[in-house]
Amino acid sequence: YDLYLQALKERSTGSFGALEAAEDLLKGALVIDPDFVEAKNELAELYLLQAETGLLETGTAFSQIAALAEQVLAVDAEDSHASALASYVAAVNAVADDNPEPLFDAVEQLEQFCARQPDDYRIRFLLARLYQTIQQNDRALELQLQAHDIDPYNARILFELGSLYAYMDRWDEARDALTKSLEIETRQPNAYVRLAQVSLKTGDGLEYLQYLLKAMAVDPRDHELPGMIAGFLYNLELFEAGDEFRDRVIAVAPTSAMAYHIELLRAVRSGDEDAVVASARRAIEDDVEQRMNAYAGSVRHLLRIAAKNGSYDEESRWLESVAPGILDLDSTSSPMKYRIAQTAALDAWYSVLPTEELLERIEKILAFADTFGIDPLADPQSRVAVMALRGQVEEATEFALEEVLSQPVVSNLGWRHSLELAQYENIVADGRVQQALQRWDEEWSALQVKVSSYLEDLSSAS
Repeated sequence: YDLYLQALKERSTGSFGALEAAEDLLKGALVIDPDFVEAKNELAELYLLQAETGLLETGTAFSQIAALAEQVLAVDAEDSHASALASYVAAVNAVADDNPEPLFDAVEQLEQFCARQPDDYRIRFLLARLYQTIQQNDRALELQLQAHDIDPYNARILFELGSLYAYMDRWDEARDALTKSLEIETRQPNAYVRLAQVSLKTGDGLEYLQYLLKAMAVDPRDHELPGMIAGFLYNLELFEAGDEFRDRVIAVAPTSAMAYHIELLRAVRSGDEDAVVASARRAIEDDVEQRMNAYAGSVRHLLRIAAKNGSYDEESRWLESVAPGILDLDSTSSPMKYRIAQTAALDAWYSVLPTEELLERIEKILAFADTFGIDPLADPQSRVAVMALRGQVEEATEFALEEVLSQPVVSNLGWRHSLELAQYENIVADGRVQQALQRWDEEWSALQVKVSSYLEDLSSAS
């Protein structure tokens, strides 16, 4: 039991090192007592955290969780925590396999488990994640606030609440909850990451970098943190500075989704089409995890270049040979990352397909999302993208000016590479859009100088 309590204490920071230490402690407790049910539940929860942070591949983690939940339920079929974990994993696996029904079944089941164990915030967190998946954010927030009322000084609850506020674009409330969480437990790298994301969305690029550096300081083993910094610097075309952080990723986790992602991003931002194609093909051949959009992003850029260079048919045949059925919208059993890749292919399809066929494919993609309770058009950038693909130039222009181009450039650092696509040509030609893009260009240049100067000062100081 002492090992179990030590594990709970270790887990509280959420760092890679702490999660690995907690795993060892829980396994130690189970070596002493293989029937220690709560240790099995906590080990399953730990694997979920490892998957969410990128420490453990999702498929591996979920297999472990399902096995542990099955062991607990064999002893106590009424264990709500194990039942919730089993339902959650089954639902997420079903979604990955293109089957939405278990998702809605799991929501109903977890609602029952929450009613049965109202004080178990772990079940609330699982249900809140499912609510977020089907875009029922208000219901997720209600659960998180109830958990906060039960234990208002719990750092994990405050972190989850702050993360949800950030997901809902409620930036001030997100910052407040995350700051309070860090006041209770100062060594939380993931809380710093969330604060960094809040800074990015509210227009402070330098603060975004500073929070990520703080996260790295408390969790130097997390390979995704230097990857995030490298990506930010590549978006500012600070390639030499970005390479220093990329090298850490490649050294520690060369086959991680982050490693593939930043390799591709560097090639894209530097304008090296040969490197883009090579990087994208490598990721697809290696069947990289969809985390960081590493898989679908590779499909997007591979097909974009192919459409631009007149080699779409050749490239799509290669893609089909490596990933059979990947572009088949009518398949009834495509992996979810294939579905996401199909959405990513829309940019290329705009250039190579007849308008009627393109519009038909867009409707199929939107209808598929609807079966999961998801509306892609709720995201402003996605809405503009779909309107542009449909040829709704006037509507897209007005909406972009109001909802996207009014944002700070730091939350849209890849804008140049997006707006150069053919479907945006008439939108970009609008004088008001040109003015907004000029402002973005000035903001981007100023941020590039500011970040470069900051990194130089850090280097000199060290």
